[in-house]
Amino acid sequence: MLKINYNPSLYVFTCNIPSEIEISTDTASVYVTIACGPDTIFETTLYPYNNIAMLYDACSIIEGHMLDKQRVFANFVITADTKTEETTYAINTHHPPPQNPIQSRTHRHPPMDSQR
Repeated sequence: MLKINYNPSLYVFTCNIPSEIEISTDTASVYVTIACGPDTIFETTLYPYNNIAMLYDACSIIEGHMLDKQRVFANFVITADTKTEETTYAINTHHPPPQNPIQSRTHRHPPMDSQR
């Protein structure tokens, strides 16, 4: 048995991705990847305790990739794989673009003599 215990809605803001994603398995280890299109942006092997492997802070991984690529919308796939089973969840995310710093402007006032 292999199951990712997270079922996102069609579109998700990155802030709504849970900080912990449970992966239920009865195997000794689970290979987990997070991909955006053809690019694998994260991969690790997790070792379950009481048949639960935990993926922590997927939000930061996804947000970091979106910031690096300057994207506000992206499709991500979380895959959990053992030697006998594989399961996948797709996440369509939206991350607000970073705000530009306020640029200072020089205001020029007309000389006092011109106001007479």
